[in-house]
Amino acid sequence: MNGRRIIRFAAAMFFLLIGLGGFYRLMFGFPISIGKEHLGHVSSFLVFVVCIALSIVFFRESRSARS
Repeated sequence: MNGRRIIRFAAAMFFLLIGLGGFYRLMFGFPISIGKEHLGHVSSFLVFVVCIALSIVFFRESRSARS
């Protein structure tokens, strides 16, 4: 595995973990607030969808023969 493939794999794992965190929040509904602002569940859904999509893209790129 060359350096670029390792970086892509690490990015895929990072986005997968962040996406799973968003999914966990959707399932169990614990509150998140930044300062006095509360984040809704829509933001967790968007985090889940975007991060899982990016994770899939990076996993495919890390497995491709071109790298």
